[in-house]
Amino acid sequence: MALPSVLKYAKNELGSVYPWLFLLDVATPGGNLYSLVHNRENIVFQDRTYTRFPFQIELPEINSEGAVPSWNIKVVNTARTLEPAMQETKGMVDSVVTIRIVNAGYLEEDHVDLETEVKVLEAHSDATWITWRCGGRNLYRDLYPLYRYLASYCVWKFRWHECYYNDPSASIVLGDDGNDYVCYVDHISSSDTKPVTGARWMQFWRRKNRHATGGTSATWYVSLPYTAGTATCKHTLADCRLKGNSRRFAGFVGLASTGVKIV
Repeated sequence: MALPSVLKYAKNELGSVYPWLFLLDVATPGGNLYSLVHNRENIVFQDRTYTRFPFQIELPEINSEGAVPSWNIKVVNTARTLEPAMQETKGMVDSVVTIRIVNAGYLEEDHVDLETEVKVLEAHSDATWITWRCGGRNLYRDLYPLYRYLASYCVWKFRWHECYYNDPSASIVLGDDGNDYVCYVDHISSSDTKPVTGARWMQFWRRKNRHATGGTSATWYVSLPYTAGTATCKHTLADCRLKGNSRRFAGFVGLASTGVKIV
């Protein structure tokens, strides 16, 4: 994006009455979005209201020992504003945090001077601060080889699109296309999570039945808690058979159950 002319001048000023502001967009796995600005008053940027909120961003430490760099983002917790969300979402771990820097005097220019995205890896809180340790993908934790062939263990993530188990206790709603959709990730609904038409609906819903069209389920509503159900999975063939889902079992039962072979 080309830098607007007014901001070219502002960036080169030695002093200015208009500060550069840090913005945080914290998107939780449940679909909630918290927009915060380190400022004395609320601002509106890109048609979104950012709430004034004290926070600190500690830059990652880079060394020669091969450690994966991480950011510490500390948010004031004296008023316990975010504490309920911390308790409900296991510290808001796996939330995606987008950090932006904008100029307070030229918000209408719709220009971001710096933007980066990190993920909350760990969290803890006390009477003063909520601290999120954030970072990106850790290549040292990637599975290698990428695929493993196991005789008695299913590699699919439970309930997701490959597994396709429909928990009887999961929420089921009618999508905008007239088909039934089952929830596979617990969340509080928003316009972005509406089945078929929401921007992020596929992260929370999938078709209940791929082979049949139509539906008779309840109507979807915004701001309601939808659940993926209560069933758990042992990833074994026996457990998959008990659930009536063994045709999607992702183990290789014809292989020997002992020893390892690299192919």
